[in-house]
Amino acid sequence: MHAVRFLVLVIFIFSTSTYAEEKGGIGFSAEVAVEGFFSPKLSKVVVKEVFENSPAAIAGIIAGQEILSIDGCEIPGCPAGKAKKLMKRKSGDILPILVKKIDGNQSLINIYVK
Repeated sequence: MHAVRFLVLVIFIFSTSTYAEEKGGIGFSAEVAVEGFFSPKLSKVVVKEVFENSPAAIAGIIAGQEILSIDGCEIPGCPAGKAKKLMKRKSGDILPILVKKIDGNQSLINIYVK
């Protein structure tokens, strides 16, 4: 379980942080918990860090928020591979993310990818 969690975390961080500088991206890292080995599904995603002046920061993503869906793929339950693909966006794309704020309220945030 820990190996799968680590692998998905590395994949998720790559797709949300490094990718942001290379091809246009989002600009945050997250702690990711998964269930399953052969077909892992996200069970919980929490924003760990939001990079300064990134599309995520501009959109209002804040460290500590829980991500409840990525472009309509609900968490828990979103397949890890699908989540990775959904996070890869080109410059000019919009990524809708449903977050649970620290106060418990939910908010749909559209991230405009640079």
